Amino acid sequence: MDNLYIESNIGVFSNPTITLNAETGECRIEGESYLENAYGFYQPVFDWIATYTQQVQQTLTWHFRLSYFNSSSEKVIADLLMLLKEYQSQGGIAKINWYYPTEIEDILSQGEYLIRLTELPIQLIPYKLA
Repeated sequence: MDNLYIESNIGVFSNPTITLNAETGECRIEGESYLENAYGFYQPVFDWIATYTQQVQQTLTWHFRLSYFNSSSEKVIADLLMLLKEYQSQGGIAKINWYYPTEIEDILSQGEYLIRLTELPIQLIPYKLA
């Protein structure tokens, strides 16, 4: 199984850097996710998860470190988390870390909302913007 890497692109619409490591199960989504077609952009991530959960079936550790995301990206992230919840319900292990800048309260609020929505044990981890 291959790793997946998507480099960030900042412009009128911005996408985050995505790094999904098939060997270690470490997965990172970092930066800004301000996309017009969020489902289209994140489709390779959904495909990667589907393949990983069928072929590898080891622990996945997700690190979400987004400084901004729009509502369409939020919906995709919620769907991605629900997919991880399904993986857990089938016996898989998914650890989720939600990093939020202490200066941006909305990111913390969104993490808390995603915990209520998905009922996943998401770790909320503060950090300071550079």
